[in-house]
This record gives sequence, structure tokens and C-alpha cells, in this order.
Amino acid sequence: MDCLDEETVLALLDGELETERVRDVDRHIDGCTSCRRLLSTLAEETPSDGALPPEQPKPRAP
Repeated sequence: MDCLDEETVLALLDGELETERVRDVDRHIDGCTSCRRLLSTLAEETPSDGALPPEQPKPRAP
């Protein structure tokens, strides 16, 4: 299996992959340092409830 793309890892984190695909992805991640790193990075950046982070207020002009 080739390395995972960001879309696949995000789908994994969101629980959107089919069971068989999850098994394949998990097996790949177990043996691939690059994909483990991507998973870790995206997991930190993605809210666990799947919601988008709150929008930051825009600074007011002086």
C-alpha cells in the first residue's frame, strides 16, 4: 500500500471509512512512520467531535 493522503487520514479520524478500509489503513500506519506522523499531526489539529474550530474574531481597524 502506498502512503496515505490527508483526505484518507481525515476520513479515518472522522469515522467515515468502511471497516475493511480501516483495517488496511491501520495496518499501513503500524508500519509507516510518515503516515503515523501525519495521523498524529491531523489528530491534534482536528476537533474530536468533528466540528470546525470556532472562527477567530477579525481585528478591528483603528
